[in-house]
Amino acid sequence: MLKKLKIWQKLALIAAAFGLAVPAVLYLVLSDRLEARDATLKRAEGLEYIRVVFPVFLKVPQHRGQTNALLGGDLSQVAVLDELAPQIDADLATLSTFDSQLGNRFGTTEDLADIRSRWTALREESRGLPQTESWRRHTELVADVLALLLKVADTSGLRADPDIGN
Repeated sequence: MLKKLKIWQKLALIAAAFGLAVPAVLYLVLSDRLEARDATLKRAEGLEYIRVVFPVFLKVPQHRGQTNALLGGDLSQVAVLDELAPQIDADLATLSTFDSQLGNRFGTTEDLADIRSRWTALREESRGLPQTESWRRHTELVADVLALLLKVADTSGLRADPDIGN
């Protein structure tokens, strides 16, 4: 059948075959670029989320240490704790605002609500708890904040191997 076609017809068939392949290749290239862009945006959002969580991650252990010192008899820690607790409250409020924008994307809204309620209870009760109980509850809260950080790192693609550290 091809032998009966004239040269210009054969060339037209070849051009048509290449013409059909070009859109398919173009689609594959563009979809790959869009996936890469989306992954980059998600990692950037993850970094921003972690940036907002990190002050909480740093201040809760400070609160644990200061509370432990106070419960051990160091009354000079009262002023430090009275200054530190509102800072943690403010950091958690900022985090909640940020989470309202990205929490669904990372699945962190429930985790953050749990952290906030546990912090509120701990802040109110910590000075009346035994030292070991206060230390334990603070440590659990630190672990929860770390778990939140790792969850964001995993879901945003910031950790190459999510099994590391587990």
